[in-house]
Amino acid sequence: MAHSLILIPRRRTAALTGLATAVLFAAACGHASTTGTPASSPSAAASSSAPSASKPPTVRALGRVSAVNGTAITLASKKGPDDVDITPSTKVTQMTAAQETDIAVGSCVEVRHANRTPPTAKTVIINTDAKAKCTPTSTATEAKGAVTAVTPQAITVSAANGATPVTLPSDPKTRYLKTAEASALVIVPGACLSAAGLQDGNGAVQASSATVRPAINGNCPGA
Repeated sequence: MAHSLILIPRRRTAALTGLATAVLFAAACGHASTTGTPASSPSAAASSSAPSASKPPTVRALGRVSAVNGTAITLASKKGPDDVDITPSTKVTQMTAAQETDIAVGSCVEVRHANRTPPTAKTVIINTDAKAKCTPTSTATEAKGAVTAVTPQAITVSAANGATPVTLPSDPKTRYLKTAEASALVIVPGACLSAAGLQDGNGAVQASSATVRPAINGNCPGA
């Protein structure tokens, strides 16, 4: 009888020990799952869902100057009048007539040509700004770069990435222009003006850059 009394406490002790072990194991698992998945920060969630501010697009205006009122310019074009504001920070460039003899080896030029073979030069624009970058670029109707050779019959322009320079034949109809920095005083009625900048609430272009060139028979090509 005494022997049976001794066995009962041992079984209970073993059962209690197993129960305690299971409780501790469950507590440990619960703690691991809690620490293994950290809660996301409200500020992080808010920042990831907040929309990014988009940069306003640059607007371009092109036309013949019909009116000048101080720094406010009105352009006439096929789509209707455009308003352009010239600011103290506007970079104004003036295009004037030039000659083939104004081109020399090393000159930075932009040659506009017809998309045909051979691509005869229609307009050659000489950049006289010594500080301007002359990065070679080429498209189906335009070539820009430093002049590597020039003759009365053709102009050879450097190409990008060391490619073969582009030789563009010229003819008596080729038009030559040169560019130079200028003040806003060169913007006068009858001239052609192209401007680029942000548009204000009234629809006027706040010009960051503006290029003035002479009209051809009273017209501005592209306007």
